[in-house]
Amino acid sequence: MHKALFVVLLGMGVLAGCTLHVTKTSEDVLPQTAAQPFLPSYNVSIEQAATASIHAMESLGWQTDYAKSKLPVLVVGMVPGTLTSNGEIVEVSLMDKQGGKTEVYVVSRSVLQAVDWGRNADNIKQFYSALNGVITSGMALSGPNAPRTPGAIIVTAGPISQPSQALGEVHVNTTGMINFGSMLNDALFRSPLSRAVQGPTPAAHTAQLNTMLRQAARQQYGSQLELAPFEFRGHKLGELLDEQLLIQKGYRCMKSDEFDRWCISPVDLEKGERIGNVLVRLHYYLLNGKFASLHIGFGWAANDTIREAFSVKFGQPHKTETEIIQNRLGAVFERKKHTWQTTTGTLTLTEGIDQHNGGNVSITWAEALRIIAERKKAKGAEAAKDL
Repeated sequence: MHKALFVVLLGMGVLAGCTLHVTKTSEDVLPQTAAQPFLPSYNVSIEQAATASIHAMESLGWQTDYAKSKLPVLVVGMVPGTLTSNGEIVEVSLMDKQGGKTEVYVVSRSVLQAVDWGRNADNIKQFYSALNGVITSGMALSGPNAPRTPGAIIVTAGPISQPSQALGEVHVNTTGMINFGSMLNDALFRSPLSRAVQGPTPAAHTAQLNTMLRQAARQQYGSQLELAPFEFRGHKLGELLDEQLLIQKGYRCMKSDEFDRWCISPVDLEKGERIGNVLVRLHYYLLNGKFASLHIGFGWAANDTIREAFSVKFGQPHKTETEIIQNRLGAVFERKKHTWQTTTGTLTLTEGIDQHNGGNVSITWAEALRIIAERKKAKGAEAAKDL
């Protein structure tokens, strides 16, 4: 089985690159085990010790199991089998001690084998020898040649400056995925040492991995995750938007009763706006010069295209509801409604049901709703003076 490990954090930080490690795991292990009788310590941090352990395993020809490792406190390696062995699993436990030291405890276990013929003890000796060499030479503790641990993806509910909480890990299974581009990249442009130390090129494309990660994270953590502020074609909800930019593209702008300004996209085939190959009608609403609301109209035949486009960008909907619609002739239809929660408003996609009842996408800046409510209240108070 090949697995990709992603670490999802909700909190302060900087968006780090995501590295996918494809590893081979073994589930069935017999209790033939060996462990060293003492705990050697090293004058390096626990993170440096974990990195050095990975490098030591790779130098021995072992494969690091990132799916089972819990970096930086546990590094798990797979020792290849031989004519007399089915292979072994080596677990390196790292303990942070005072004074910047790290204790390293190693256990080696046989896989589906009752007698280890001394291989577990040999694995431990070989590992410590390799680890001592790595730490003594300073290799892999820093610099571009250091083995890469799975990248940390920082997911925040709002600005990354807001303190939040680490939620945990998300595992994404890429079994069966084939990316010929990655195979050619490994074969033609990367050295065997690079592939051994840093792992093979991911089998999935970046866009696929991002989508899989978002879906898995929402399934696992649900409402604890939120999207970033809503943005459409470079315009962020709640930020200034010059209507002249829309007019130059053929939009028609006019006064709005509820908002301040209302701009509508052209409807002809040449100048009209499109999402993919779907002709859509865009309505921008401005309040105090800011992008306050968006409405997108589309034909019912484009339901799948529009839904998939928004799902790719924002992930799977947080909620999907089905409502029963009855037209004037008495015909009954099911209509699906999808919603995404963002930090600036709720995005809603209502699917069309026939040629007379198309679909629409809408979102309104939460702050705009408050401003509009205050305006209505002030108008009511002014009118009440005449009573």
